[in-house]
Amino acid sequence: MKKLLAGLIISASMLSTSPANAFGNLWYDQDSEFGNCESFVVLPVEDMSVNKFSPESYITDRLQKSMKKISFTLLGKNFARSFASEAERAKAVRSATNADFYIVPRIYRNDLQVDTSPELTESVTMKSWMEISGSPEGRHDGKYHEESWTEYHTIPEKEVYMRVMELDFSVYDSEGREVFTYDNKDYTNGQSSRPIFERLTDDFSKTFEKTKNEQKKYLTAKAKNKDKNKDKKSKKKSVKIKIEPLNLPENIADDRFLNAAMNFAYRGEAQERLKKYIILDEAEDEAADSVANYMANYKIVGDVRNSSYDYTWHQPSITTSTETVNTESFEWRDKDDKKHTETRTYYRTKINENYGHWSASARVSATFRLIDSSGKILVEYSKTETDDKEIDAFHHILKDFYKKAGKALKD
Repeated sequence: MKKLLAGLIISASMLSTSPANAFGNLWYDQDSEFGNCESFVVLPVEDMSVNKFSPESYITDRLQKSMKKISFTLLGKNFARSFASEAERAKAVRSATNADFYIVPRIYRNDLQVDTSPELTESVTMKSWMEISGSPEGRHDGKYHEESWTEYHTIPEKEVYMRVMELDFSVYDSEGREVFTYDNKDYTNGQSSRPIFERLTDDFSKTFEKTKNEQKKYLTAKAKNKDKNKDKKSKKKSVKIKIEPLNLPENIADDRFLNAAMNFAYRGEAQERLKKYIILDEAEDEAADSVANYMANYKIVGDVRNSSYDYTWHQPSITTSTETVNTESFEWRDKDDKKHTETRTYYRTKINENYGHWSASARVSATFRLIDSSGKILVEYSKTETDDKEIDAFHHILKDFYKKAGKALKD
């Protein structure tokens, strides 16, 4: 199936509405008709995790909130039974609801880690003072009554939690073909499953709404401009660029979500950023009438050397900030009887207790090459990027490479 990485349509900032530690992989079948669908069936959540969690009807309620003109119907829990294949399940859904498309939510992971944030005692420099502003002719503006002292503060030992959840939403057509998938992971420094589940569902709901709208526009434009697009394609430059299969390390090759997302980004970014050239990929080669017809002038080779999502433990710490204790205002009049306000603000050091906690970051290392038909390397670009999301780090490297490749092709 011809699929597009949704990152080409939806910016990375729009893919997630939860804190910066959320990251998602999204792809879909561009030619599927789900963009025109006005009624979806939502199946009960398939919870594959150890810590079972029942979200009830939150998913359908959230989708309905985003897309009021689309109907979302939740099938009862008695429908959550095993089928020999997705095609068999699609047949059962179709028989029960007459639906053209249905959504299957899956919780792949819902882990809770418990750690101990140790007791911490530190000396803290405390300060207090008063500031005057707006005094007559500014004569008394400034700081007053500044005091400074040292005191010891203790953060007690405490149990802290980190919950990690992975939630996948897949859309299937009436034949059981997967036409849309959104896989998202998130972690939170909390104990409850509900908040993180709701954040991930909110991400999906907003992303699905955006993607569906874009898909509908694409289908409409495709229907109106089929002949026009065909003529336009025939006028493209004759320079052909072959996109070689992306080489991935084992940990990504085994991750169907990140694997697919990186592959579609790799090819999709080429289509998007090298529009003046004919981009060839494996699918086009297989469909070619002759090898000669698809002889490439250049090829792009991509190697992902490493991709990891690493957690870091932060020890408890004590930080300080400034807080306002009290504010007083006094009115006064100048020689022209114009009213003014003098303000006296009292400040004090505030102690902030930061318990031990986890954070996470993604790191991707990759090398891309643009090679001509003689085997000469025109561009070689290697880089390591860090980001909150693995796919975003990968996109940063791709963007820089294709920018350099485009310049080299022009020259």
